Amino acid sequence: MARKPRQHWYELYRSIAPRIAGYEGSASIYEVIRKEAERAGYDERILKRILNAGVFLTDVLAPENLSEEVVKCGYTHIEILERLYKLDAPLAIKLRDKVLANVVTLKQLNSDLASARDKGGQVVASARSSARQRINDHRRLSLNLIAQAGAGFFGNPDAEMVLVHRFRSLGQFILLNDPDRPIAVIPRIGDSSLKPAKAADLLLQLAIAHKIYFDRIWLILPEDSELAQEVVAQAVDMKIFENWLFLAIPNEDRTALEQYQNRGRLLEKKMFGEDDHRWDGVSMVDGRELFGSLKPV
Repeated sequence: MARKPRQHWYELYRSIAPRIAGYEGSASIYEVIRKEAERAGYDERILKRILNAGVFLTDVLAPENLSEEVVKCGYTHIEILERLYKLDAPLAIKLRDKVLANVVTLKQLNSDLASARDKGGQVVASARSSARQRINDHRRLSLNLIAQAGAGFFGNPDAEMVLVHRFRSLGQFILLNDPDRPIAVIPRIGDSSLKPAKAADLLLQLAIAHKIYFDRIWLILPEDSELAQEVVAQAVDMKIFENWLFLAIPNEDRTALEQYQNRGRLLEKKMFGEDDHRWDGVSMVDGRELFGSLKPV
């Protein structure tokens, strides 16, 4: 049975996070977190929640170096504030100092979260219309920049560029029409209704399903975004990034394409032990909670 915790959660986060981030051993990062949890007297799942709350607090909500004395609230307050931030960032930032001072109750935070969700529901129809417009705008911009970049940008300067209107489930894309080295250049914006990790997973499934037809596949994604970072992180893990899968985005002023190689999200996942292959479930024999990680076989 775990010992009773003796530290405030944020003090614990600040003491453990550097050790996890700097770990270079051969053991699984989950084993490292498990040992840290045992040492601190916390349940492993609770420690992971504390680490996630600490990352959001220090990296997103309050990037300045907060002392333990400033953070008087619990990690659950920060978890709810993170959910609120994703729906109404200005409100979450406005509440930040009061939450840290522990003068906002969990009940009030949950009420604010419910109100933000209700407001989101009221604009679903408008959001769908905006999403369609973003898709059309991205496709139009991408086609212009692809034509401007020319076939050489994508690795085959001698290939004829063809605008394909329809092919299986790809829809409209650019084909570099070389029988020996066909290359697909596919503008995609990703599903904004999904979290970046899931949207990236779907894009990669699309690319993998069509790899049999192409020597290379290029995805043209929106400007430097969480989606692009997630695609890179997952594709590197799958050993397909810049093997046959490449990414490009419009540059900052949207006047040209640039190859995308940002591995920041991959580093973040390694530091904090995030695992794209993790599963959680319960035993159908006795109801035990189980978890693990599936790797390609």
